[in-house]
This record gives sequence, structure tokens and C-alpha cells, in this order.
Amino acid sequence: MLAVISMNISKVAREKEKLSSVAEKCVEENATLIQKLSQDIRTVSDLLHPPLLDEVGLRSAIKWYIEGFSERSKIDVNLDMSADFDRLSDDQEIALFRVVQE
Repeated sequence: MLAVISMNISKVAREKEKLSSVAEKCVEENATLIQKLSQDIRTVSDLLHPPLLDEVGLRSAIKWYIEGFSERSKIDVNLDMSADFDRLSDDQEIALFRVVQE
């Protein structure tokens, strides 16, 4: 639905010379908001269940999450996790990833 809204806004933007300056500004703001919302949805989706968790396991997913958290929050975080940490069951890895998120 968001993609359809974005395409509709693009169609309106192509004819912005027919709009009042107030309406033209609203179209531009909406296009920007839709782009930001799409990016935020992708980010939340990745944070809820990062593909790394399934592909390479908990250790890499936690490292990725902590790096992102540190960058976003400007809080230094040190991860101390055994280099030979083995894979766990999917349910265990998801549960532990949620603990790290909290």
C-alpha cells in the first residue's frame, strides 16, 4: 500500500505546476514522509528479525545489532562473547536476540 501511495504522489508531483504553492509543498512533504516511512519500516523489520540471525547465527546478529545500537544512540557497547559460540535452535536464538534487544 505504501508503494502505491508513493506512486500516486509521484503522479501528482509530475503535474505540480497545476497546483497551488501550498498544495505543491504538501506533495513534496508527503513524498519525503513516505520515503522516510518506508526506510523506517525496513529498519524495524530488520531489527525485529535480522536476516543474519537465520543466515549466520546469533553471534553475528548480536554483533550487528550492538553496532547499530551504538551508532544510533552514541552509546559505546562492548560485546564479550566467545568466538566459538555455536549455533542454537531457531527458537533459542530468537529468544536470546530479544533479550539483547531489551
